[in-house]
Amino acid sequence: VDKCIEAFDKPGLLVQSDTDEAVPVIYAYEAAEKYKNCTLKIIENDTHGYDRHLDMVFEAIGDFIRGLN
Repeated sequence: VDKCIEAFDKPGLLVQSDTDEAVPVIYAYEAAEKYKNCTLKIIENDTHGYDRHLDMVFEAIGDFIRGLN
């Protein structure tokens, strides 16, 4: 997996909740450091399925896409 991450040089977005019980937030920080061109957006106080702040996920995606131009 690390070889694939290191080879990927296109812009990428990682969105992660800091209170995700399924995937610890540390994994997002570690992955973001490995990607050459990565934006990491941390959504505070949400679940793995973004039950509380799905709007913030959509906002992060929109911001990322607009920033590609």
